[in-house]
Amino acid sequence: MYSNFRNGRISNLVGYTPPTLHKGVRWFVDFTAIDPACGRMRRKRYYINNKLTLSEKRQRAAEIIEVLTRQLSRGWNPFVSSGETKGHILFEDCIRLYLSHVERMERKNTRENYNSKIRILMEFISKQARPIRFAYEFDMRFCNRFIDWIYIDRNNSTNTRNNYRGWLHGFAEFMAARRYIDTNPVEHVRILHGHEKSRKALTQDMLRQMSAYLNKEDKPFLLACMMQYYTFIRPGELSNLKIADISRKKQTVFVSKKFSKNRRDGEVG
Repeated sequence: MYSNFRNGRISNLVGYTPPTLHKGVRWFVDFTAIDPACGRMRRKRYYINNKLTLSEKRQRAAEIIEVLTRQLSRGWNPFVSSGETKGHILFEDCIRLYLSHVERMERKNTRENYNSKIRILMEFISKQARPIRFAYEFDMRFCNRFIDWIYIDRNNSTNTRNNYRGWLHGFAEFMAARRYIDTNPVEHVRILHGHEKSRKALTQDMLRQMSAYLNKEDKPFLLACMMQYYTFIRPGELSNLKIADISRKKQTVFVSKKFSKNRRDGEVG
């Protein structure tokens, strides 16, 4: 059948040859697949890092052959994909690069939140009978299973489930932008409509009781509460204030753009 391909007579049954390891000065895995544009078989190579030891080269070659065989059997073709991707990069490498990206984010709360979600994602992966190993395995099926695990197995609320879905969408965008995956698989994970949050404002009597208690037991915390109550400064902004930011003369508080949510300097009455 392979000779038919080489002679230009394309079979409807097989469109590729099995991946094979080649050893020499430079180790590589290659296979051939039909290129519809020219109607003939074309060769594709994946080189193995020369800096690896012999055992590491064999292991890496076995991993590449396993992934390529699975993808080819599912109909993947390197010559008809929407673009060159890095789907064979290890998923743990994607995580490491993403965490490095997160560490450069300005807001501490955002960094902590994203790091926490990555830990939960890795916990989910560790519980799988066959944990994903490569970037291309981060697909719609995997994303749906993860979100269902968050919602059903961990017994979280609809809002929490949707929050994880939103974060996972951003993580997928990170991977797609770097060509680890072709498209964002989270686009197909739907958002659930949950119950609106129910909040009740403190009554005047509650405020008086809290003020009296804190005035006796914890005056610094009372000051923080009053600062937020009268100025609407956010907790993150308040925690980064300096004494010089408070002007008794102008009766204002200065909030630096380094800590403000809108990234602008501002004065609050």
